[in-house]
Amino acid sequence: MTSDSSPIKIGYCLSLTGPLSGNSKSARLAHDIWRDDVNSRGGLLGRPVELVRYDDEGDASRVPSLYARLVDEDRVDLVIGGTAPTPSRPRCPKSFRASVFLSVSWDWALTTSWSTQTTSR
Repeated sequence: MTSDSSPIKIGYCLSLTGPLSGNSKSARLAHDIWRDDVNSRGGLLGRPVELVRYDDEGDASRVPSLYARLVDEDRVDLVIGGTAPTPSRPRCPKSFRASVFLSVSWDWALTTSWSTQTTSR
């Protein structure tokens, strides 16, 4: 295991404003609860988790530049999709080129032993 104690940065977009904001606000809360829980147990692989998220306003045309920002400027370790497929679909090309892609269903991660096993290492 590396001695790196820098945070594992997970980047994504949510529609925190606009027509899809209802679902995204509850997803943001769930993400924050997950992050706090993981960090209270020592993080992932002994590193704290940092969430980097941007509001895509429910507008799919904003997503490519926001994911480019996550990858190029924020230097996230991985990216995930948001809660709605239409706004988050355009993230894929940039993510694949940068080799920092991971798409995970947050409800799966929160309700399976995967999260516990990963954070207990």
